[in-house]
Amino acid sequence: MQQEDFIRQLTHDLRNPLLAAHEVLNSLYQGIYGRSLDDFESVITRLIRNNQNLLDLVNTLLAVYEYEAAKKPKSFLRLDLAQLIAEVIEEFKPLAVAKGLTIDSQQHLMPVWVMGDRLELRRVFVNLISNAIKFTDSGSICVSCRLSDSSKFVEVLVQDTGIGIDAEYFSDLFQPFHRGNHNCLGTGLGLYLSKQIVEAHQGYIEVTSELGKGSSIKVVLASDVSSH
Repeated sequence: MQQEDFIRQLTHDLRNPLLAAHEVLNSLYQGIYGRSLDDFESVITRLIRNNQNLLDLVNTLLAVYEYEAAKKPKSFLRLDLAQLIAEVIEEFKPLAVAKGLTIDSQQHLMPVWVMGDRLELRRVFVNLISNAIKFTDSGSICVSCRLSDSSKFVEVLVQDTGIGIDAEYFSDLFQPFHRGNHNCLGTGLGLYLSKQIVEAHQGYIEVTSELGKGSSIKVVLASDVSSH
């Protein structure tokens, strides 16, 4: 993405929640929502949500900058990746159920050890699983975590039966602010940042998809062979 396009999109994404908050505050001041505390409850909830969206965007932008500048502090420890992913799945199950979706988990029966930054890897799988739910209107999401045949690598696969991605967007899929053929709200930074994090762990991420049939995202990391 060219610098001017990046700045224009960034300005747009920062401006929208600020404008929304400004309008709500102005309406509160004018008494449009009433004068009692009960009248304010839903409005305050909306303000909190808008501010949280803005904070999430700023935090994501900061993380992107730190990775691009090689300044992101990382704390690599031995961790069970299967357990981490299971925790993320449990966190998002209510969201999937609310959409009438199922999440199938195919986890390795034994711990799957890697050396990594737990918070950063969690960010990756939160993004991948939440995206799978967001872009799937019916069917299921399947998440698997297993050792490769050689036991040297851990392979995580997130598959969905969602709207899929048009082939013409594949070359830009991991570019910042890229939203492809999706019209849903979002920063377009999730896959870009996920790729930065995975590569910082000496791994790789790849996507296969067919428009109208769903997507499959694979993350491959080195296993901690010292634990076997």
